[in-house]
Formats: sequence, C-alpha cells, structure tokens
Amino acid sequence: MEGMDAKKEIDALNIYPNKFSKVDVLTPHKILVTFLLRSYVQLKSKFDGVNNTTYPAKYRRKFCLLMLKLMQYPDLPYADLHNLLTSSRYGLSQEHLDSFESVMGLLNDDYGVDLLMDLQDVVTDMLKKNVGVSQFGVLVLYVRRIALALEKLSFDEMMKLFKDIKAYHEKGMRALMIAPNSAVSDTSDESLILLRCTPAKWSMKQADLFVSQQCHLLENNERRALSPVDLQNKIKEVLQDNPLHSQAHILSYMNNLRVRDFLNSLEAFHRAFDRNAVKSHSPLETKGFQYSSLNLSIMHSQFGNNKEALACLKECIMLAQELGDQICLQLAQSWLCLLDKSNIKFCDPTAANHSDLTSIHAASLGTQFVVNLSAVSGFLPSQIFELLMKSEVINFQHMFMDLITSAIAQKAALWTMYGKNVMASLCSQLLLYGIRTHSKRETDSMENCESICHSLCCVALWLAMRGEFGFSTLILDHAQKRFPRDPTSRHWMLCDRYITSVHAIYQQQWSIALKSCSMLYMLNPDVSLLQRASLLISRRNLVGARKILEKLLKDEMLLPLNRVRAMILLANTKMEGNSVESDVVSILNDALIFAKTKYLSYEAAIIEVNFAFVLLNLGMPTRALKVITASMDTVLANGSLYDAAKTNFLFVKCLLATQRSNTDKISEMEKCKGILDDVIESFTKLSCYAKVMDVYVYLAQFYHETQQISERNKCAMEFRALQDEYSIALEYLNVFF
Repeated sequence: MEGMDAKKEIDALNIYPNKFSKVDVLTPHKILVTFLLRSYVQLKSKFDGVNNTTYPAKYRRKFCLLMLKLMQYPDLPYADLHNLLTSSRYGLSQEHLDSFESVMGLLNDDYGVDLLMDLQDVVTDMLKKNVGVSQFGVLVLYVRRIALALEKLSFDEMMKLFKDIKAYHEKGMRALMIAPNSAVSDTSDESLILLRCTPAKWSMKQADLFVSQQCHLLENNERRALSPVDLQNKIKEVLQDNPLHSQAHILSYMNNLRVRDFLNSLEAFHRAFDRNAVKSHSPLETKGFQYSSLNLSIMHSQFGNNKEALACLKECIMLAQELGDQICLQLAQSWLCLLDKSNIKFCDPTAANHSDLTSIHAASLGTQFVVNLSAVSGFLPSQIFELLMKSEVINFQHMFMDLITSAIAQKAALWTMYGKNVMASLCSQLLLYGIRTHSKRETDSMENCESICHSLCCVALWLAMRGEFGFSTLILDHAQKRFPRDPTSRHWMLCDRYITSVHAIYQQQWSIALKSCSMLYMLNPDVSLLQRASLLISRRNLVGARKILEKLLKDEMLLPLNRVRAMILLANTKMEGNSVESDVVSILNDALIFAKTKYLSYEAAIIEVNFAFVLLNLGMPTRALKVITASMDTVLANGSLYDAAKTNFLFVKCLLATQRSNTDKISEMEKCKGILDDVIESFTKLSCYAKVMDVYVYLAQFYHETQQISERNKCAMEFRALQDEYSIALEYLNVFF
C-alpha cells in the first residue's frame, strides 16, 4: 500500500508524463548515432573478412571514445556532430565517414522511410553478430533501449520521426555551409560541447552524469566547470526535461553559492529536498532530513550567519541521535567545533580503526583541528608535528586528497608561525608540484582546492619579503584567475593587500599604504591594525600608533603571533631616534617571555635585535654585540630581506662601537664594507631609499670622525643624490623600525 501511495504521489506531480516513461524518446540525433554504429559494424565485418585483416586500432579507439561522448551528452546539432566525426580527436576513417554520409543521403530521399522502417531489424541483427555491439557493455544497453523504443512507435510516429530527421539534417547542412568551422572540432574542452547541445533533450541518465560531473568540478576544480550563467542555463534545461531531478537543484544550490547569491541558494536548497521528500509513513520517515539540516547549517556558515547555522546544526544533531546515525553525528561534531569554539569536543580517536570511510575521514579531520588548537595554545612543536604526521598516515592510506592537501598547507602554516619561512615555502612548493603531477595522472584532481590558494599565497609572500615583488604579483594574478570567488578569494586578496601595504611603506607612498590598510580591515581587522600602526610609526606618528596597539592588545582573542608583533611595535613607538623610553625594556621582556612560551622563535630573535638596539643607545655596545650575534643566524636564515638588512646594519654599528681607537675602527670598517654594501643593495632592491640614506648618513659621520674626508664627501654626495631624486624628509632618517 505504501508503494501504491508513493506511485500516486509521483503521478500527481508528473505534469510531463511522456518524459518520465521508462522508454527513451527517440530523436533524430539518436537515430543518426544508431546508423553511425551500423556503418561501423558493417565496415568492421568487411575488414575481418578480407585476408584476415582487422580494422585499424587507431580508428577503433577513436570510435569508442566518440560513442561514449555521444551517449553521455545530450543531443547535438548535426553541424556539431559532423565536425566531431571529422575532428582529430574523435575523427572517423574516410571509409566509415563515406558510409555514414551515404546512409544520410538515403534517409533524405523519399524512399528513406523504408530504411527507417527496417531499423528495428538492423538493430536486432547488430546485437546478434559477434562483431556487433555485444562486445561493448555500455553500448549494448544504449542500443537495446533504442530497439525497445522503436517497437513502441506507431506508423504516424514513425513518419513524424522521419520528417524530423530530414529537417534536422537539412538545418545542420545549412549551418555547415554558412560557417564550416564554427562547430566544436579539435577542442579538448568538453564544456564547449555541452554549451552547444540542443535544449530540452536530456535523458535521466545523461542528466545524472552531467550533474555528478559538474558537482565534482565545483567541489574540486571550479575552473573546469561551466561558468555560473552557462551552468544555470543547463540546469534549467535539465529540470525542464526532468522536473523531479532533486540533484539538479543541489547543483543549482552549489552554483548560486559560488556567486554568493543567498536567496537563490536557499530556494534551490529547499527545492532539492522538496523533490526528494520521503513518501512513506514509516517510523524512519525522517531519515535523510538530518543531512538537509546539516547542509543548511553549512550554507548559513558560508554566508557568516553563525546563529542560524548553530540552530540548524542542533536540529541536525537531534535528528541524527534519534536515528542513531553515527556518520552524521561525526560530521555535525566537526562543524560544531568550527562554529562554536567555546564548546570543543573531538571525534572518537578510535574511529581511525573503523571500516567506515566517513568515520575515518572525520577522525583525520579532527586530528588536524587539534593541531590548529594546539599550535595556538603553545604546545611543543615536535608533538604537534608528530600529531599531524598521524593524520597524514591516515590520509595517504585511504587517499583522502582533500585532507592530504590541507595537511601539507597546514604544515606550511605551522612553519610560518614558528618563523621557519624557508621551510614553509618549501612545503607550499611541494604541494603545488604534487598537485600538478597528480592532475596529469588523474582526472579528479584537487588542483583548485583551498589549500592550493594557501600555498600560492605563501610562496607569493615569501617572494615579496625577498624583494621579488614582480614575481609575487605574477603569482597573485594567477591566484586571482584561479580562485575568482569568495570565500577562497579572501586568501589571495588578504595577501595582496598586505604585500601592497608593506611595499608602499618601504617606498613612503603613504596614501597607497593607507588605502591598502583600509581594504585589509575588511578581510582581517587584526592584521589591518598592525599594518596601520606600522604605517604611523614610519610616519613618526608614535602617539597614534601607540593608541591603536594598546587597544589591540586588550583583545583577549588576539592570536599569539599578532600579539607578539603588536608588543614589538609598541616598543618601537617608544624609540624616538637614538633615544628610548624607560619602559621599553619591560615591554620587550614581556614580549620575549610570551614568544618563548609559544615557541615563536623568529619573533623572539627580532625581540633580541630590538634589545641590542636599546643596549647600543644606552651606551653598552659590548652587550649589544653579544645579544645581536646570538640572534643573527635566525633572522638571516628565515627573515625577510628588510629584517636581514636592518639586522646587518645594526650589527655593524655595534661592532664598530666596541672599538675604542680610530685605527681599530678603520680596520673593522674595511672588514664590514662588504656587509654594508649588501645592506645598501638590499634596501635599494626593496625601494626603501630612506634606509639607504640612513646608511649613508652613518657612513658620512663615521668617515668624518675618522678624518677620511674623501670617503665622507662621497657618502654625502650619494645622500644628496637620493634626497634630490626621491624628496625624502629628514625626519624619517635614523629610524630603527
């Protein structure tokens, strides 16, 4: 009785009864494909019967690929079909093409209806022969469905089909004569074939294949999917032929989600589960609704509606608990950790030993989440990397490509946090190379996932910090083309705005830097405030920078790395020229303790460099030299070009300040001349001409004190040339920051 009720419900919704029959509707395209197959069978039989020869393997392979595409895609115009038959990828042999065109000539004749009437016997004969289609598993099902549909046709329907074939062929021939090269031919982009398909010719199986392919592409590689407008048009065609196709609405939901259309996304989502409604009144009638609640929660989280997302997630958890759905509960638990960080509960650690892949996937994902939380909390780095390695072992054992890529990107983020920028860059390059290699072997590559965007941004940032702003811009342009839409686009936009602000501060282009900081605030407020404070310090507005940093440090949720950097900048606001305030040592000491607690080794080295600057200005050059010598290796090995040049410059200052006589100072200067040349070259590469002038001021003063007049005048001349060319105000000189 329940089955009969379900059938009545389907019939009530079936406003297109002819399109839901089990027999496919015959179209001219399908008939031509059948005659194309018949020509192949006849030609193959001819070859096999002459001197024990066989039909060339090259053309057999091309024909099999061609038939696969013709079965998978909806009906093509005859012009596109003809161009496919003559293309380099799917092209037929000349004999095969001549045979097919001769059949088309007979069909267009007035006596061609006899050929169509005999098609049923032809199909039956093809199925019986050993050289026929019985050797192709998928193709034989297609031909049998054609044969079944032919049996059901009346004489009037057969005549109508014959007239449609003639009109279909004539229209295609006119298109070929007008624009012979306009149709799809040698292109390998199969999305172009879909765009030229004749509307309203989608069978249920073709629609299933199209929806699954596009969903997979939107999830893993959006670049290969159809554009939002074209995809939505194709979805309308699919729904016109198959109104109850719920997965097409899911595809529409994903398509609207990538263009951030909330209303249409919500409507498509509701339509998907309306079409997939449960039709029985059994106790398990709510089965499946827990996943609808989970997906609705995910949709709200994508748009930043965390309150609505948590409400849907709680409903999902209640439904999953009622049904005992452990898989759904684990998925909901993962999203609950992301949405409500005050209520962290991890997955069952023994889930990795289960046979269910979803449980294993959730356990590995939970492990990566624990790694993130542990890194922020200040756990020992060796233990964190060991935990991440366990997740990687699970991922590689089960080939979870999404988690494999995220684990490598996460490793690069950890190296960045701990100040090992070279290792972070190597991890990012390893991921990019691995994905490129994998995409050549597999069609379902992950070459457009979020982790790839993170890796591109990491490499771009590293190149920018090394002064290669041109290469960095090229990588970010590539990321922009590859990830054009939110939320993934936020990563490269954040990186781009940050690099632009840093470069503008180096060049003293204050308006550009301020604009970049303002745009950065929409993406990451904490990083934006840090950059704005850096801008104000560079402009010697120390009071304004101090207010921003003091307000930022009051935030208890501030990430450890941002907190340490804010404390370093706060100490810089209390360094005016060669004078330092009394509480600078206290601020730097607190920052150093916090950095070592969180294992932020690079930030700790930068703090030591700041300590050396303070000691030098307090008249203790020997202790300053000892402090900076201990931290130089970390800065030079992992730091940016600016930090390395600044550290080398301060090292030379400390070294020369420890020498008492002019003779010793001149001797040490000869040894340090190469270091200073590298410093000038580095600052010049960064377009940081104010620091170059700072170096020349120091050299001129040194040569003046040691009575080297010619060298002094040379440095003064270089200083004057830079000042005339770039019009840099003198108040920006001799600034340690």
